[in-house]
Amino acid sequence: MPIHVFTTAAIPFTTNYVGQNTQLDEFELYKDQINSSTQILKYMKNVLLIKEIYLEAFRNLGTKFVKSYFKAFSWFCFASFLIVLYAFVFRLVTGFAFD
Repeated sequence: MPIHVFTTAAIPFTTNYVGQNTQLDEFELYKDQINSSTQILKYMKNVLLIKEIYLEAFRNLGTKFVKSYFKAFSWFCFASFLIVLYAFVFRLVTGFAFD
């Protein structure tokens, strides 16, 4: 017959005649499961926070990308036009024959 040593949270900790804690081992198992569940919940919370950060960061990426693309393209076109204009003026000044 097991002897009750003490009771915590309605889980009796019993010790049998050999000295092995049977209920204590089950409680430790439950405690480990609770700790692992808590760690999983913290991990899932972190994953959801990272997901939300990335969604917020890339939400308006389309409009920003289009604006920056057209701005860069317009500067490229303007620079190309200036190069062509410079080449034309250079040919006029040096007396290039446009035959």
